[in-house]
Amino acid sequence: MHCPPENAARRAALRWCDQATDAAIAWTLFAAPLCFGGRHGFGQLLYAGGVAVGAIATAAGHALRGQATPRRPWLQTVITLAVALPLLQLVPLPDGVIGQLAPALDQLVPAWRSATGFDVHLGEWQTVSVTPWATQAGAALLACHAVLLIVVLRRLRERRDIERLLRAIALAAAAMAALGIAQWLLSNGKLLWVYQHPQRQIGDQVQGAFANKNHFAHFVLLGLAPLAWAALAKLPPPKRRSRPLAPPPEPNRWAPVAWQSALVVSAAAVVMSLSRGAVLAGVVAGLVCVGFVWSQLRLGRNNLGAIAGVTLAVLLAISATDLHRVAQRFGGLAGGGVVESLDGGQARREVWRANVSAAAASPWFGFGAGSHSDVYRAFIRRGFDHEFTHAESGYLQLASETGLAGLTILVGFVALVATACFRALRSTDPRRKLLAAVAAFGLVASAVHSAVDFVWYLPACLSVALMLAACAIRLAELDDRTPQLAPEVGKEQAVLWQSFALPGFAVLALTTLWGPGLAAVSWDHYLLASRHERGLAHAAVADAGDAMAGHEDRVALNEQMIAALDQVLCHQPDNARARLRLAGRLLQAFELSRHESTNAMGLAHLRGAALASEFPTRRATNAWLRQAFGDESRLVIDAHYHVTAALRGAPLQADGYGYLADLTFLSPPSQRNTAALMEQAVRVDPHDGGVLFVAGKHALLAGQVEPALAYWRRAHQAPGRYGLMVHAQLGQRVGAEEYFETFHPGLDVVRAMHLHNSEQKNLEALPLIARYAESLAEATATDETHRLTRAELAEAWWMAGDSWLHCESADRALAALRKAAELSPHNYGIRRTLAKACCEAGHADEAAPHLRWCNAREPGDPMIVELMTRQKRSPNASADQPGGSQRVGHHRGDLTR
Repeated sequence: MHCPPENAARRAALRWCDQATDAAIAWTLFAAPLCFGGRHGFGQLLYAGGVAVGAIATAAGHALRGQATPRRPWLQTVITLAVALPLLQLVPLPDGVIGQLAPALDQLVPAWRSATGFDVHLGEWQTVSVTPWATQAGAALLACHAVLLIVVLRRLRERRDIERLLRAIALAAAAMAALGIAQWLLSNGKLLWVYQHPQRQIGDQVQGAFANKNHFAHFVLLGLAPLAWAALAKLPPPKRRSRPLAPPPEPNRWAPVAWQSALVVSAAAVVMSLSRGAVLAGVVAGLVCVGFVWSQLRLGRNNLGAIAGVTLAVLLAISATDLHRVAQRFGGLAGGGVVESLDGGQARREVWRANVSAAAASPWFGFGAGSHSDVYRAFIRRGFDHEFTHAESGYLQLASETGLAGLTILVGFVALVATACFRALRSTDPRRKLLAAVAAFGLVASAVHSAVDFVWYLPACLSVALMLAACAIRLAELDDRTPQLAPEVGKEQAVLWQSFALPGFAVLALTTLWGPGLAAVSWDHYLLASRHERGLAHAAVADAGDAMAGHEDRVALNEQMIAALDQVLCHQPDNARARLRLAGRLLQAFELSRHESTNAMGLAHLRGAALASEFPTRRATNAWLRQAFGDESRLVIDAHYHVTAALRGAPLQADGYGYLADLTFLSPPSQRNTAALMEQAVRVDPHDGGVLFVAGKHALLAGQVEPALAYWRRAHQAPGRYGLMVHAQLGQRVGAEEYFETFHPGLDVVRAMHLHNSEQKNLEALPLIARYAESLAEATATDETHRLTRAELAEAWWMAGDSWLHCESADRALAALRKAAELSPHNYGIRRTLAKACCEAGHADEAAPHLRWCNAREPGDPMIVELMTRQKRSPNASADQPGGSQRVGHHRGDLTR
């Protein structure tokens, strides 16, 4: 019997729609995660493209079938509220409403709130989100997640569809695990051996296509239960309701072996990633879920043997790599010190506290989706030398970015999915119950791991969790007697609405993420150049005696960064962070150009001259700039434009207020209060050394010495090179004793002071440096907050000994240098200085082994040759001197100066 042509064409079209939907789901599982797990902007674009294709195909099939989907009013309500929340954060609201919904803004950004009466007023902030550009992208990504959930729910019409999806998740996890191990074994530092990450060496750890090993482990962990189900489950096949059209195919005897091998590789990859959070989440999820289906596992002799074989293979794979490292990494979890094991340096706990404080400050709707990297700085209790792009906890970041509204929506969604899981787990059908347990394992693991990491903020991880949630919801809707869910026939209007709304949202999200996705590649180029330039700038600060050190390289790198940031803004004009960085690079280009110009006036002198001239208008100021600096004046004028635009787009960027203070001569007279601008900067980032340094600089320019010193004391304690910058400003003007008493510098500043004063042979400062270096070393034994490493302790004692040696205090020099050599016996610089001190003190026997050791490693060292010659001419040795039996090392280790 032949089908009518229209029915055959309709069936072919429906088959094509299903295949296109399956391809889109496979794209989100296999392709999109390859771009740093979707954390990268281009990866998010790939993810949105796959979701859009799936939405269009699903909508087309939906329209062809003419059927409305089963009613899920609670789920639809949660999805609608979730998508609407970030949109609400973007809506401009009246001043009084903003004050009620975001009460913290009056304290954080008084310069943007006229009601505060702050000394400077830059404009009026009208949205709940303090980073609208990031919130817009976050809203688009959230819409993609919602559309993906709906697409998967509509595609899972039968139980075999659920089984097929679980196998696809298992394959994706196994493929990522194999990629992770391959990149670890054959690493060249690049993603897929092609793309250079701007801040990480890919392959140094087992991390796959992810920038973070924890996220890689989580992605693979979500596929472990589907892998175990595919490899080990031996349940009877479902009863067929109709006569089969063809005899069943012969079972593939190699399929179980392939699945079991994939399970071994994936489990080993999770452990080898050394992600303690993922392992802990997997253990908790396993304990929760196995209990529900233990009676349904039907573990026969074959399955028990397979489980034992898989376990043994995993252990062998781990022991073949680095068993000691794995045992050391997970020893804290086994010993019960979970918190200390997960957060030994307390960085996570600090950022958690900051997010709790931020959520309490703006409790209703938070500070806006995507605002974390700007907001946490205002609430964290101490500075760090790196940026926390996320909160290291999905729940806390959701609270700080979306407030109680976001947490309520999350609780509603979790409750819906948990209810569906329990309904499916209480089923009398063993197959359905086992599938529910497989889905529940991944969902519990996602919920647990997200407490200590931000796995929900990676599309690769969240998309798999949403697919598992769709499986759980569908399993709860199935009847125990039939593997298929019959959809309800709806009205034509409902079918049309469901057909066109879904692809509309998906395409809108795709177009929103298009610009950020393309801009992300140029942003990586900027970060790569910035990393190299920071190293040169740090060297220039440390080597204050050579202001031209690396000048040409810095100019070239700065030009590269400007070009990259121009490309970012070409694709994403509202990127406030890129705009502020561009302003900084333009100002840097102006400063670097002063070294090669006959007009050596830098930005500080330019500012003073422009303000002293009291130009009546902005146009007059610009005309004077063009006349004085020619084409280079555009750098300053454009920098001011980008700074103001950046702060209008994201007012919690503290560096922007420092730039505005530098460029006050281009601002309206009402906005030239530099003290107020820097107070605003410190409010939003009170622990950043760069912000504090600039605040101190402007306070000193205004003649406010005490506030300047207060700012610089705080900058000195901040991580980074800011102590060196303060020393470069004041080191030549303030005596060493006063400097130590005022700023209590760290080892890096003492190193610079020791180098400079040793070269200048400053016999007044060197004893002070020696005593302070000794105090730093001795404080390590009593002060936990200023503990030095073994290498740093050795360097501190070496600087003390070398300083005493310059002052001809041989006994004190020997005492310090012996301690340094004991801590670092293989360091050439220490052994060389100790040999010199022994010779000058007349301890020839103690000097002899150090001289021989140094001569063996550096035969042409003039000082060693001279000392050995002097020893031969005057062989007076004291037989009982200590140090003659110093252990000789096999490697040279020069001190870092």
